Amino acid sequence: STLRLRLMPGSNVIVPAGKILIYVIVCMLQFLLMLLVGLLLLPLCGLPMLVLGNSPIALLLVALASAFAATSYGFMIGTVFKTHQQAMSFGSVSIIILAALGGIWVPLYIMPQAMQVLGSLSPLNWGLSGFNDVFLRGGGINSILPEVIKLSVFACISSAIAWWFGSREMAH
Repeated sequence: STLRLRLMPGSNVIVPAGKILIYVIVCMLQFLLMLLVGLLLLPLCGLPMLVLGNSPIALLLVALASAFAATSYGFMIGTVFKTHQQAMSFGSVSIIILAALGGIWVPLYIMPQAMQVLGSLSPLNWGLSGFNDVFLRGGGINSILPEVIKLSVFACISSAIAWWFGSREMAH
């Protein structure tokens, strides 16, 4: 299939961009389903309904940036590693480490200062902070903009690395 893709007329950016776009759409559908569970299913179970915050646009921006970052990271891992097993192993372990460092398991503020600094470099921390700004703090676009920018830059860097490795693969 790599040979067929190389022989197709057009830019070699279209296929990776299409893959990323499709997976971002899948991520957004998953996000929508999670919101529907919080809005419709939780109240049926006797739990409080999910409060979406004050800015649906800010929520959408954080979700899109998170989806783009996650998809680009996965695409990069899939392109960099030679086998499916290598990509799965590295991907799983790296996400667990980034989640632990980023405050997903244990809040960052109770970690030692050095771990807080390290954790603030995790893309999972940026996503968590952005969603917390919208859901818990009622923040708007201005409050989530730093996290959205960081996630978007991370996604662009991951995509560029994936494209670079993919173009090297196609050249051979």
